Amino acid sequence: MKEIFMNSQQTKSNQLHTNYTNISLVKLIMSLIIVVFHLRPFHNIYPNLDYFINSGLGRICVPFFFFTSGYFIAQKEEINPHYLLNYNKSNTKTYLIWSCIYLPLLISFCSDNYYLIESNVQSLFYTYNPPLIVYPLALIIIVFILILYSGVYYHLWFYPALILSINIVSKWNKKYGLSHLMFLSFILLLFGATETYWGFLSPSVQSLLSNYYNVFFTTRNFLFFGLFYVCFGYTCYQKRHQLKVIVSLKHSLILSIILFLFDLILIKNSKRLNSNILLSVIPFTYYIFFVAMKSKPLLSHIDSKMISSYSKYIYLIHPFVIFLVKTVQFDGWYSIIVAYSICLLLTRTIVTFNHSYKYK
Repeated sequence: MKEIFMNSQQTKSNQLHTNYTNISLVKLIMSLIIVVFHLRPFHNIYPNLDYFINSGLGRICVPFFFFTSGYFIAQKEEINPHYLLNYNKSNTKTYLIWSCIYLPLLISFCSDNYYLIESNVQSLFYTYNPPLIVYPLALIIIVFILILYSGVYYHLWFYPALILSINIVSKWNKKYGLSHLMFLSFILLLFGATETYWGFLSPSVQSLLSNYYNVFFTTRNFLFFGLFYVCFGYTCYQKRHQLKVIVSLKHSLILSIILFLFDLILIKNSKRLNSNILLSVIPFTYYIFFVAMKSKPLLSHIDSKMISSYSKYIYLIHPFVIFLVKTVQFDGWYSIIVAYSICLLLTRTIVTFNHSYKYK
């Protein structure tokens, strides 16, 4: 009897390892896609391929990161109700360290684009004509936006968005449950998607929404983006035993891919402020995740935590690598090879150092 119990536990352990390994591999692939997404090597060479990556494929990655974070944090909170405290400390530390690392690049960017920034600020103040007391507060507002909204550098917005979203979802769940928050966060996501589907809105609605976009520029933040996907992932873990799929997961994934491609065709020639939020990514993210979860391990002998570390640091260092690649003026496929080589080399160095330091 004891042997049967041990075998059962081992089977569950292997299944959990399988799930983590596959999900970690998908996250690694997503991180590599993001490198190409921000590098834009085909912008002047293959415009259709550039559109597919920049407005399509690259827009799947961050929602997947949010979704997986929500799912697995729900799992870990079930085991350890105080898990979120350590999670917050770890992610806040990571965010602050990498904000300091990217601060020189931010200063360089502001210096190179000083007159453009000055023109936009003057235009904003001229449009709304705020009282003089607002001017001294402008610097505080800018710092607040950098830290909690946009991030010090363009990819770091993900960390405050993730931290805020996770904490809101966790606390809301403990007090009220998530059914109402799912609905509310979806409405907020629809507002966020207005920048993608701008051309389909009436002029009166565009005029109204312009008051928001003139100040905040984008809806790529925790409120209009991250909150829904984190809540979605968290809810899917809670309802994992109740979720039923009418057709097979793989067939559903194919259908979600078709819907995603239709979405890309729909918005291709429409006016867009940006393409951060595609509504077709919602089912796409769901089915990618669960196909990976339910599939056999692709590389079962590889440590899933190691893969996750590679994914994390590729995401964190890739803008610095892109800065180097563009400074040297590499282009096309060659720029991808160089960027990937440097990213993997630096990531390998950081992961090896962290591993050695941990067990020193």
